[in-house]
Amino acid sequence: TEKFYKLKKGIKYPPIQREDDLNESDCNTNEIVIAVSITKRIALEQMKQFDNDKKVELYINEPKDNAIKYRSQLIEYAKEVAETIENLPASASTKRVHLLISSQSSLVLEIGKRIDDQRMPEIICYHFDIKQDKNYPWGVIMNGENKGKIII
Repeated sequence: TEKFYKLKKGIKYPPIQREDDLNESDCNTNEIVIAVSITKRIALEQMKQFDNDKKVELYINEPKDNAIKYRSQLIEYAKEVAETIENLPASASTKRVHLLISSQSSLVLEIGKRIDDQRMPEIICYHFDIKQDKNYPWGVIMNGENKGKIII
């Protein structure tokens, strides 16, 4: 019942916006949440299990299903997420990034290609389940020595 479609060529699409609660005093922050909202905006209430962590939100103004229509858009959005991770303030002290993504699977796969072990902290990509008390009950470590390990 799922439909797949080929991404077109095009350059007119909404830019990614950014909001965060990071500041100069966050140089010793060990864990940061990055929420990427393309198909639906991830609400703060859905991130309550990460309340103690600093947050970076990347989103488009009008999220919707199948919002990514162009190959260049997919590449640009993935690049933006990867650069956000690489350029976190005080990234040398950041040990872990919790990556929450509301998007087409193609974006998740494209981000995965850009994650590396050398310049990035440990990144965990989570599965969303609205029926659970913890909306993100499990995740997969995407890089580093524990790559592929499931976190519950």
